[in-house]
Amino acid sequence: MSDAQRSPWTEAPRINHWVYEAVPGQIKGYDGQGRVMMAIETDAQFAQRLVEAFGSIFKPRGSATEASVTVR
Repeated sequence: MSDAQRSPWTEAPRINHWVYEAVPGQIKGYDGQGRVMMAIETDAQFAQRLVEAFGSIFKPRGSATEASVTVR
């Protein structure tokens, strides 16, 4: 599919970065436009293990095109 044929309706949404928010205790996945694409209920210990596990895969938070994990 060429770029000219792509639209928001033909592409699957993608997670751009992950954020752990202590309140309300969720790991949230955001797309490149800052929209919440996924929210996972969790506790701080699980979230920290997840961040550590994915820390080697995701790049540090930078531009909107880089995937990342953030703990708040």
